[in-house]
Amino acid sequence: MKVQRVSLQVFPKENFINAKDKLTAPVTYWADWSRWSVVLDPSHMRNEPACPLPLITDDGKYVVLLRIGPVFSGEDAVLQIYRWDRRGTDHGVFVKDIALKEIWRTPGILGQDLGAWTDETPQWFAGGTFEFSSDCRQLIHNTRFGNTLRINLQDGSVSQN
Repeated sequence: MKVQRVSLQVFPKENFINAKDKLTAPVTYWADWSRWSVVLDPSHMRNEPACPLPLITDDGKYVVLLRIGPVFSGEDAVLQIYRWDRRGTDHGVFVKDIALKEIWRTPGILGQDLGAWTDETPQWFAGGTFEFSSDCRQLIHNTRFGNTLRINLQDGSVSQN
């Protein structure tokens, strides 16, 4: 069985309509209509064994897909960035694929054989963290090697602190 197409929908965040009643709760409410979507076809998924893990900015304008499954070389794309097309279309616009070599910048890491992949092999991002900047324009990734990377979501450029 082969995946023919994957569609991810982004829903806008809603304000709690009864906020005037002073009910406070640490929850988020989502609209019941989709603002935009990202549609992946098989040629863009590159035979991934699983659906990518989505990270969505708080303002709902960017989706970053994390590759799940085996990564065999530094050339493999591990992040895909999409943005909302503000011109009224309901489809996301592809920004950039980011290869593992742009993320793992520790000398000597990518020179090693990445080895065989098993069900127990940690994901490429294991031991690291992701968070969005307060303005939702950068993805900040602390790698398992102690590096901090800032990924500009507008153009996919990667800089290291």
